[in-house]
Amino acid sequence: MARWVLAALLVLGTIVMALSRDGNHAPVADLHADAPYYYIYLPSLMHGDLDFSDEYKETKNWYHLKTNVFGIGPAVFDAPLFVVMHGAALVTGSRSDGFSKWEVWTYTWTSLVYSLAAVVVAGRLCRRRGLGFRSGLQGMVGPLVAACAGPVVYYACRQPGYAHPVATFFAALLVERWDASYDAPRTWKTWLVLGACLGAAMLARPQLALWGVLLGAAAIDDLRKNPRTIVNHLLGVAAMVAAFAPQLIAWRVVYGAWWIVPQGDHFMRWDQPCWSETLFSSRNGLFPWSPCYFVLLIALLCAAKKLPRLVVALIAGLALQAIANGAAWDWWAGGSFGGRRFDSCYVVFAVGAAFLIEWALQKKWRWAVLGYVGCLVVANLWMAGWYTVTSARIYGADPASRVIPLKVPPPFGTLASWTSALSNLPARAVFAWKHDVSLAAYDKLVGAYVLGETYPGLNAYDDKRADMIPGGTIGRDGTLRLFVGLNRRGRVDITLPPGMTATWNGEPFAGHTDDLVRGVNELVLHGAPGTPVPALPISAPP
Repeated sequence: MARWVLAALLVLGTIVMALSRDGNHAPVADLHADAPYYYIYLPSLMHGDLDFSDEYKETKNWYHLKTNVFGIGPAVFDAPLFVVMHGAALVTGSRSDGFSKWEVWTYTWTSLVYSLAAVVVAGRLCRRRGLGFRSGLQGMVGPLVAACAGPVVYYACRQPGYAHPVATFFAALLVERWDASYDAPRTWKTWLVLGACLGAAMLARPQLALWGVLLGAAAIDDLRKNPRTIVNHLLGVAAMVAAFAPQLIAWRVVYGAWWIVPQGDHFMRWDQPCWSETLFSSRNGLFPWSPCYFVLLIALLCAAKKLPRLVVALIAGLALQAIANGAAWDWWAGGSFGGRRFDSCYVVFAVGAAFLIEWALQKKWRWAVLGYVGCLVVANLWMAGWYTVTSARIYGADPASRVIPLKVPPPFGTLASWTSALSNLPARAVFAWKHDVSLAAYDKLVGAYVLGETYPGLNAYDDKRADMIPGGTIGRDGTLRLFVGLNRRGRVDITLPPGMTATWNGEPFAGHTDDLVRGVNELVLHGAPGTPVPALPISAPP
């Protein structure tokens, strides 16, 4: 029965993908936004090189990148099917350059396949640990809920061709195989599989290397029992390197280095990771835009007593991904549908969903809980149906809790809006306490920047070096507080009104500083009460 349901879902997803159109009314099964950059490795390798100039003539280089900073992983995983479809293109007299519908549409279609495969793997994990139901079909209920409650469903069939479905699958497989390794002594074969799973996850998206903390825990567990198992661990490392080797080779060919951050040496801001923003901001924060995930996270924490090792591992993985996502220069992930870079954390919420269903079915008011979760899932599916990538903040600085009910009808939108507001209440409260502002200020200010926000030099566009800070009126206490959002390094110059003094983040300010907080900086002007302050010019020297 489970196979028939999966087949039905595959057919349904294929129909949705075939009929859906993007914001420009083009078929979503075509290559858009990030997808072309992942795909062009295939036709480029077919021509015997990794020079993408010919491919950019076809794809138009969507982001005007100077080179291809996207990974080779999705292309590697799709290569066997690409070869078959290229043959079909030649036989049918279609295009021979690697961009026929045969090749492109099957490439994007595999996003749906990998997403459903992740559901199957997560279901196997949940059944093993006695979560939810035991049978194959019923055991997938929780994982299906999690897939439909967040970004997974969107990148499965509404924005296919990205690396996220592949990452979702291999991360789930890694966690499932790691969990299974505690049920029997780990052999060298076990470590080969674990290493290969981690390497494949890294090949999908290199930041998934942080999930290697699970293998570290398993290695420690082995060594406590038998120090000789270190040989098996080395085999696991070898398998990981072998699986990740295509990316290492691609970096070597394109950039001349085996290990590199293609976007630039300073693209990752490990010194100031915006980890809380990636979770709680209305600018593509995970929980405000996927409010059901907030509920599933609470459920997962409640499962800690039953499954302590698994829950600790999943929370650790989620935390490490939040740090990595926050360290990225564009922590909001461009025109993302919610927190798409948390793709590898799908399995976290799948386990939470399975536990929640199991718990709810034991209560008299089970239908209230399940109905509430169902409404949140419907709300997410509804949002996935209308969302496009034209704006990362949707409606400027409006909170997600306000945007959702504008697009999703009640009761689905109403419940999703309420849960969204609750999900980032802790972040809003801390921000309000820290800056002495209202609870509404967080959603308005966090993620809103002056002087541009993209990583300098990544695109062909010039860096924005001049902007304006909205002014105001000096208050009765002789001060005016201005909040300046910045996402850059270096120095900034601000032209202060004549006769006024100022402080910058609590320190005396003479009109220029290189003490920049990544995020919201506080500029306080001191002057006569009631004095109007015009917009202030701000600039960044070369």
